[in-house]
Formats: sequence, C-alpha cells, structure tokens
Amino acid sequence: MPTAFCGYLFVALLGYSGRAVLGPDVPPGEVFSTLVTTTMPPFMGGLLLAVIIAAIVTSTNSILHLPSMIPAIIVSLSLMIIVSLLTKKTPAEQFEKLGM
Repeated sequence: MPTAFCGYLFVALLGYSGRAVLGPDVPPGEVFSTLVTTTMPPFMGGLLLAVIIAAIVTSTNSILHLPSMIPAIIVSLSLMIIVSLLTKKTPAEQFEKLGM
C-alpha cells in the first residue's frame, strides 16, 4: 500500500470523525484544524501537516514539470516525421526496425 494513500486515508478519516468528536457546532471549514490542535499530540499534528505539504509539493512539481516536457515531445515527433519522409517508411515500420 503506497505511503501517500495511507496519508490521504488518515486525512479523510480525520475529517469524517472530526464532526463526531467535536460536535455539530464547529464549522465544517474548521473541523480539521480544531481537531488537530485540540485532540492530537504535537508530533502527530506535525506528521499530518508534513503529509499534506508533501502532497502539495509533489502535485506542484508535476504541474510545473509538464511544460518543460512539451518541447522535447514536439522535437521528437518532428524528427520522427522528418525521418519517415526521408526514408519513406511509416513510424510503425521504424519502430519495428528498432525492435519496439
């Protein structure tokens, strides 16, 4: 089971059980922060915060990395088209020759 899945599961359980522990008078937007600060030891709260920040950082990293890959994809596709025009072979035939 991936570590991130465990983290997300823990956060979801925390949110769902927070209303049961704190009662209905806590606004839904404040359930997470109130539950972490009032019922958890500081170590668990810090660990949970680290999981959330790690999820944000990895998602942001993936989003920021995508535009840098687009020129490489365009160049490789352009080269494939140029080679297929020069050799008069389709890309499928080129892949067969390469063993792909």
